[in-house]
Amino acid sequence: MRFVVQLEYWVDEDWWEVVRYDHDPDRIHGHDVTADGLHVDVYRIGEKSWTEYVAPPMPPGIALDRAEDHLSNNLETFISRFERWHESRNP
Repeated sequence: MRFVVQLEYWVDEDWWEVVRYDHDPDRIHGHDVTADGLHVDVYRIGEKSWTEYVAPPMPPGIALDRAEDHLSNNLETFISRFERWHESRNP
């Protein structure tokens, strides 16, 4: 099982990544939630700035639910930070 949960924001007629959670142990720079735990990659100016630890190692199915919950609970913070960094706001 592989998954990606990603928040994107429309900027200058293109979608920009805001944050991304993933489980893909076979991909270069992919995360393995069963070994490393759940992480969220934070993007700024179109590039990954850093990775934050969210939860300890767990099965992928549980990690997917946890990623969706974490995104839902932090959505406003992620969007506000992105808008502040990019001095933008969608109508």
